[in-house]
Amino acid sequence: MSGPQNAPPRPDAAQNAPPIHALCAHPDAEFGGTLRRELVARGWRVEWVTDAAAAWDALERATHFGHAYDLCLLDARLPGGGPEELAERVHGLPGMASLPIAILTPGTAESSEEPRPDTPWRVCMAPFDALFKQLLRLVARAGERATSAPVLDLEAFEALVELGGSEDPGFVLGVVEQFGEDAAMLAGSIAAAIEAGDSVWLGRCAETLESTSANVGARRVAAAAARLRARSATSRCAGALRDVEQLRRDIAAARAELGKQLEARRAAV
Repeated sequence: MSGPQNAPPRPDAAQNAPPIHALCAHPDAEFGGTLRRELVARGWRVEWVTDAAAAWDALERATHFGHAYDLCLLDARLPGGGPEELAERVHGLPGMASLPIAILTPGTAESSEEPRPDTPWRVCMAPFDALFKQLLRLVARAGERATSAPVLDLEAFEALVELGGSEDPGFVLGVVEQFGEDAAMLAGSIAAAIEAGDSVWLGRCAETLESTSANVGARRVAAAAARLRARSATSRCAGALRDVEQLRRDIAAARAELGKQLEARRAAV
């Protein structure tokens, strides 16, 4: 079935980027249906429920099956429980501590506050273009937060150095170089698995990358691999396509930081 007439183009369509996946909990069928249609017309995937209990069930299932939402929308007058209380419970679920949550409130003013993915953000429901702009800000802020973790776990790297000892100075260099080669290869395999829709292969590659990264202290890469491994538990692994380019950037950053650490130690000898 084709989309609405004169619908805006899907974002990043040229790069075949996966859509933003949102859960919307709103009791009003007319508004909820309109919101869903508008977001879908902009390339999003939207699941709509009508009360707090249904929203909680959907989010719990997502946790159980390793499926991730990019955004959760809660009506300020959501039946079955206050949105702030529900948001606090949601952020306590495994893997959802930083899920961005927007609380939809009546009004037309655009929020001037900076969104925080770990704190519910109140946004006005109208006009829709302003609401959409604010939701994009919230999702973007969550993405920035996900990539702000330290590139390198220095304690883990020091443990690797101690394992090599002074008698074998080439040990750490060899491990770091092998990590770079393996990580690049695994990133390619992960991308291929996602494109093929092979969740088993995706899970195996992500698990290997997670372990390999942890061995050298590449914390950000290990965290990204863990998120991909969680996604592999669901057949919707195509939702991970958006993460591959960021994963490659994280790998490049880890290799550069590891190189700096090795150079600093050579200079100190």
